[in-house]
Amino acid sequence: MLVLHYIEENMNADITKKYMPALIQGMAGMADNRIVSSVKELTTAADNARPDIVHIHTCWSIGTWQVERWCRKHRIPVVFSPHRQLEPWHMAHHYWLKKLPMLLLFQKGIIKRAKAIQTVTKQEESNVLLLDYHPAISGSKTWNKRVVTVKNCLNDGSIDNRMMAYDMKALYQKVADSYPFLIMDEKEKTAENALLRLGMAKDDVSATIPQEIKDIITRLDDVSWRKIQLHSYDEGITEDLWKGIVSMNLSVKDINIGSIKRFDKERNKNIEHLSTDKAKNKQLRLEEIADEEKATPNEIMICTLMLNLRHEIRKGTLSKVHINDVYTALRFTDYDEDKVNRMLKFLRIKTFSSRILQILKDSLYLEDGFIPFETINDRGTTRIKNHLLNTDIL
Repeated sequence: MLVLHYIEENMNADITKKYMPALIQGMAGMADNRIVSSVKELTTAADNARPDIVHIHTCWSIGTWQVERWCRKHRIPVVFSPHRQLEPWHMAHHYWLKKLPMLLLFQKGIIKRAKAIQTVTKQEESNVLLLDYHPAISGSKTWNKRVVTVKNCLNDGSIDNRMMAYDMKALYQKVADSYPFLIMDEKEKTAENALLRLGMAKDDVSATIPQEIKDIITRLDDVSWRKIQLHSYDEGITEDLWKGIVSMNLSVKDINIGSIKRFDKERNKNIEHLSTDKAKNKQLRLEEIADEEKATPNEIMICTLMLNLRHEIRKGTLSKVHINDVYTALRFTDYDEDKVNRMLKFLRIKTFSSRILQILKDSLYLEDGFIPFETINDRGTTRIKNHLLNTDIL
């Protein structure tokens, strides 16, 4: 695990010269820890090796905002340590001229978006959970519930630097396990999609993937398999994943996901399969069109799936199992392509469906022979892809 620690050079000397050396020395052999003090140093380090986590140790700073924004853009999870600078007594100092403007401009956003906030005492943890715009006010709604106390060995004689390091490594692992898609690299994402294709296969053609991707899959280590299994569990695609693993005769350790410590999910995803017999909207319109076209159950099913897929996207509850449902229907169902084309056009989701087909072609290798009409790869397709990326799907 690679962790980049962002800490500005003008930070409190106790943190830069005592705390950080103690932490990094204690974590020797647990993780690769490196210190950066500017966005330029961060980007240079990330160009050489993508970090699993960026740990920000600086508060009330424009540099902190720049680093957090860069991490957000590059989808790297952030652990934020305020080092008691969110305590009421500290916030009250220069409150009107500095703290309040920064809270309004960026500091609250950093606090809310951090994948974890590390405090050094239980009192600090309690204060962060009750944080509001003014230090004299206790917030009625917590800005971020993912607050974990890891004691500072320099201030607490009950632990040494090695114990502090173990607790910090456990926090990093909890973040990694809670957000597996953020730390998956492109090879791991490609491997997951290929295994899903194999798991959903019902004939020899659909059970084939390029040899170079097979080579990628066979070279995955236990850390990669852990990320893939966690992500598959979150997206409701575990069954298809394991079918793919079995089809390749791979020896993969089945991790006990229920025993892994994770933060509560930020999104309430629907991991149930899409309904194939009733659309969430336009059901009456679909029935009218189906009667006019004398549509078969399979043709009605495909239109229903497309309507329900769009509904889940708009509702913000889409999961990867829904993408797989559409792929399976298009790939293994007999239907009249022209009829489905007309029905989708009358339902006014033809363009949306063409964009989804392009995504299925790119991610699950849907062959041209099973694409019922021309795909579209435009800005609208990019927006859907970005939505799927930002919701940890593709």
